[in-house]
Amino acid sequence: MAKIEWSNHALDMAEAIAQEAKLVYGKVVYNKLIDRIELLQNRLASMPRMGSKEEALAEEDGEFRFLVINKRFKLVYEVINDEHVLIIAVWDFRQDPRTMRYFL
Repeated sequence: MAKIEWSNHALDMAEAIAQEAKLVYGKVVYNKLIDRIELLQNRLASMPRMGSKEEALAEEDGEFRFLVINKRFKLVYEVINDEHVLIIAVWDFRQDPRTMRYFL
């Protein structure tokens, strides 16, 4: 099982997105979002390379991948090694992917 860590920025993004979901869409949507993120995190612990390669970070050093949370967000992470994964962002698909590298 790989150790899953969250960068401070990723935690801040996840919290902001979750709070927005709760305010705008209600507690049911909020709970679904949190449950989905937890599910993906648990799956990553067993299969760190399960996500697709993140093309926006292809030129950066490191192995960057992502998993789709829902139609609006994805979980972007770096596989440090088979025992360590760092979640670097909860990314809104509407954002410019070229700016993703600023969160490394």
